Amino acid sequence: MIKLNYRKISIIIGLLIVTIATGSAVEVPNLYMGKVIVTDHSLAQRRQAQQQALLQVLIKVSGNAEIATLPNVSAILKSANKFVEAYRYEPPKPYRLLVRFDHQSIDHILRKLGQAIWSRERPLTLIWLVTQTDNDNRQIIYGDENSDAVNIIKQQAFKRGLPVVLPIMDLAGNAQITADDIWNINQPTILQASKRYHADNILVGRVSQGQGHWELIQGTEKIVWETTGDTLAEVITAEINHLANALAARYAVLAQPLNNENAVTLIVNNVQTLKEYATVTKLLRRLTPVASLQVVKVFPHKVAYELKLSGSIEALTQAISLDKRLQPLPMDNGDLVYEAMLGKEAN
Repeated sequence: MIKLNYRKISIIIGLLIVTIATGSAVEVPNLYMGKVIVTDHSLAQRRQAQQQALLQVLIKVSGNAEIATLPNVSAILKSANKFVEAYRYEPPKPYRLLVRFDHQSIDHILRKLGQAIWSRERPLTLIWLVTQTDNDNRQIIYGDENSDAVNIIKQQAFKRGLPVVLPIMDLAGNAQITADDIWNINQPTILQASKRYHADNILVGRVSQGQGHWELIQGTEKIVWETTGDTLAEVITAEINHLANALAARYAVLAQPLNNENAVTLIVNNVQTLKEYATVTKLLRRLTPVASLQVVKVFPHKVAYELKLSGSIEALTQAISLDKRLQPLPMDNGDLVYEAMLGKEAN
């Protein structure tokens, strides 16, 4: 274990809020890092804070907000110091203790607990949120403002390992959408205004007098839920937790025993150069459901891989769908087939 002594930890706009989207899944920074407030540098406080930080990380990586209730987790938390890779105090007082844990140890713990592992590559969610005051004044929450709502979203997104983006306030955005459009969930207008952000999911919310109404748009699917709370912070915290639970249920991968039934052949078309071949191979190897990868055959302009999976084929296709560089084609004699859409990126 080492003590972090670099000046600044690079975090995307203060923890997982991004202002410019990339058009595909986002790699979550500092997924294996927890952050806890402490009042001094004493060993006793650090050990206690490390337990809290470890619980944060177990929740972020597994996607299970109730993981602390599982048998043996209490004992694991008491041994948090064994899994610490580095830590750092961030001023001013009260300090923020940043604790980074060894990712292999965390993954091993989760597998022993029978928990899923949610990879660093996670879908980007655009959040359109309108708050209404007692006098019926409606306001869009923009990502480039310093407000309680933005800060709450940042904090909760970090705790759950969620990459989210809030709209930016500029002339182009203001001309496309109004607070009333979001409040009334005018879906055609919202979808049009969302195009510039290239997000995987769109979350539309309205909050007033401790009541929150939320609609998550995932392509042609829509999930609706309500949250309540005595304060704005409670309503938004419940919303971020519900969002994280929904996405984890879809994308986190539960490890399965390796055997021949977990093997699948995957063919990637339109692989033109050696650099593109390396890009595709790296992309597949990094997917959480892929335990091992072997190149079966290289054809002119396509490559056949055999993948041994630690999860289901459905989990594999879900993971691939987060990266727009591989587009699915009809299966060929039971083999998965994809088209590489690398463009100029790999050339």
